Amino acid sequence: MLAEAFAVAASVAVAEVEDRRAHTQDLRRRLVALVEAHDGVVLGSAALQVGNTVSARFPGCEGATLAMALDLEGACVSTGSACSSGVAKASATMRAIGLSDSEGQQVIRISLGKDNTAEELERFDVMLGSVLAQMRRSARPEPKAGGAA
Repeated sequence: MLAEAFAVAASVAVAEVEDRRAHTQDLRRRLVALVEAHDGVVLGSAALQVGNTVSARFPGCEGATLAMALDLEGACVSTGSACSSGVAKASATMRAIGLSDSEGQQVIRISLGKDNTAEELERFDVMLGSVLAQMRRSARPEPKAGGAA
């Protein structure tokens, strides 16, 4: 009887794992699309990426500033690679995949969990678009008064 109960519990657990994996993969595909829609560059080949994480860089936007701005909006992201979180310079991992120090400092890491929803991803899309627009506006040089643009 105990063995039968264990077998049922194990089959339920396996089904839940598969459902969670499929859910996370769907959200990750959507996340990659929204990063690219905001002119972000997703790092790494799909075969080598972690299933619940997207590392991306947004050219012209420092990752630490972007992460702080997103945090103020309510989104939690990290900078750089997981093995060097909290370090101000580009990690050896970023350099190993061919990024310059400057490019490596543009990287943010966005992780998904089993409880994330499509609605949360939609809110993140709006937050990311707003923050990036603000950062890109402030990065543009002001046109000179009386001069041609």
